[in-house]
Amino acid sequence: MTTKVVKLSKTQRELLEKIASGEWELGTSTTIASRRHHAWIQRGGIGRGGETVGVSRATVHALLRRGMITYGDKSFPTRTWKVTEKGRQHAQRAKDADVA
Repeated sequence: MTTKVVKLSKTQRELLEKIASGEWELGTSTTIASRRHHAWIQRGGIGRGGETVGVSRATVHALLRRGMITYGDKSFPTRTWKVTEKGRQHAQRAKDADVA
């Protein structure tokens, strides 16, 4: 049995690698009233005061559709996301390829 290779864009790969490292956490707003239903990553975890970087919702949805991330906690007004085993393996392969 062969494993299907999932091709990610550079942006998707970089986001996956950051959240798979455990140093950054991905969050999305759960409120309709929030501006553009934004998504972001935060160093040290959502709500912990670390550096934040905005993320495209399309990038989040692409990783979700490809099975790289899954739903984490949903606490109003923020949902967090977890990297799946498939996502961790993909991020590790990308990291190994960068080192080689």
